[in-house]
Amino acid sequence: MGLQQQVIEFTDNCNLQNANRFVKITEPKNIETINQLYYSFNLYPNPNNGKFTLQSLSSKEVRATVQVTDKLGKTIVEQAFTNKAEISINDANSKGIYFIKVINEENKTLYTGKVIVYYLGFYTSNYKFVLIIGCF
Repeated sequence: MGLQQQVIEFTDNCNLQNANRFVKITEPKNIETINQLYYSFNLYPNPNNGKFTLQSLSSKEVRATVQVTDKLGKTIVEQAFTNKAEISINDANSKGIYFIKVINEENKTLYTGKVIVYYLGFYTSNYKFVLIIGCF
């Protein structure tokens, strides 16, 4: 690592004099920048109804934890996953913008993003619904 000097030769198509030009190549400022450039994720659907998927697009296996926080910084969901996570926000007042952060096993940030929840659907696993039809 460190500062490297590379010589790149440009062809002058305007016949103004060929010349060597020097390009300074520096390292990214921190490892999180490298991680975020290397790892790519698909977050869909966005916007959604409180259920969405986060999927790694990397050819390598990704073992990580996804954190979903609200606008106040409160952690709403935190779950470990490998390559793909199915996420549900079950709060009755869940409309809004949520912040997504993916952290690997070394506690390095691989991805940050936002998701919009516009409507919370019914979660029938926790409730029984009775429909009564008639005249009253």
